[in-house]
Amino acid sequence: MTKVSVHQQRNTISRMASSKSVTSFGFLLVLIHILTPTAANVHPVLTHKNASSLLGQLVTSSTLVWESYDQKDATQLSFAVEGGKYITEDEHYPIYVCRVTIDGVHTSGHTEKILQAHKCVAAHYKHGKYDNFDVLMNKGHLGKVGWKHWRKFDAGVPVGAIRIGDDSFIGRHRATHQQSSEGIATHWGADFNLGRLDPLGLGKIMVIESDREKYYDEGEVLIETEPFRYELRDIKLDRLRTDMRQNLTELATGKLENLGGKYSTVETVMTYSFDYIQYWGSHEGVARGLPTKIFEKDIIIPAEINWALKTSEKRFENKAVHTKLWPGTAINVTLRGTYVTLEAPYTAKLFAFYYGSEDSVSRKISADARDRSLAQSQFLIYVYLTGSQKLLEGSKAGVQPCLLD
Repeated sequence: MTKVSVHQQRNTISRMASSKSVTSFGFLLVLIHILTPTAANVHPVLTHKNASSLLGQLVTSSTLVWESYDQKDATQLSFAVEGGKYITEDEHYPIYVCRVTIDGVHTSGHTEKILQAHKCVAAHYKHGKYDNFDVLMNKGHLGKVGWKHWRKFDAGVPVGAIRIGDDSFIGRHRATHQQSSEGIATHWGADFNLGRLDPLGLGKIMVIESDREKYYDEGEVLIETEPFRYELRDIKLDRLRTDMRQNLTELATGKLENLGGKYSTVETVMTYSFDYIQYWGSHEGVARGLPTKIFEKDIIIPAEINWALKTSEKRFENKAVHTKLWPGTAINVTLRGTYVTLEAPYTAKLFAFYYGSEDSVSRKISADARDRSLAQSQFLIYVYLTGSQKLLEGSKAGVQPCLLD
């Protein structure tokens, strides 16, 4: 029998322990991967916008995103953009705009339901049905998305057209109707073939029909119209989760003095400044920076902010203070106010307004609000008499209470 040194035994034991550790660690990683929920990948959407100095430019949409399809998320497609309907004798359901990557190129298509899952039918000569794809999502339904009729004589790409890949945009063409045995025009399957608008030359719309590429001089292009302003109404704060902090702050100092020869009223105007800050949060599918009016309860003039951006400004105000003094007397006056900082979750209705339309689109949102301002009804006046500070509650030492105007 071969003798094994103590050093060799230790090396063997060390390798065995290391092997078990690696196996256990690998198992742990697999277990974590299984138990940890995976979030869908999100990609920006680019839309076409005309510019005076350019033939056209691309801008990032504030309300639309491409999101990877998640079969386990039963609610995901409730935000998906419809591309048409799928019709059979037994079924009638919406199809959604999707895209897949084929040979490194983004290719549009439409979804088709197979059993309890969806697949993306690509507008490509390979005409495959793909399990892994992105769906065009209108998060919050505040993006105004619609199909616009297009023909090659319409001079280029429509404003708001949604880009697929390098130089193409989402388009569609109505599927050809089939003649039934009774002579009635019917169609089974998708009522529209989704493809792309190729702007080269006068442009053309390409779709797949009967497993072949087909080009048309007219069709429809998917466009997005973004709102130009918002309004926030029906605001309800969550009182149970509201955090309110108050801080008494010195705002200004002044002097009241009677230089006359008789007992009379003297007054002064005190000027002060304070920081006013408000923030109404952000929300998925709502464009950042858009002008927004805030209609709060019991406030006549609505505040105007830019959505999802903190509003901060220095405000200046004046307060007149007066009291009665005996001749040859004076008092120092300090004006103090209460700063109120409020943080609270809220629910409200957000209304979106669009150019060329008197109608608005609204949805209920939830967000967090932050507000820091001066409590206008909580001003205090202090006077200083012979080095002692007293709140004027009545006539003392021949001095009447100070009053605010």
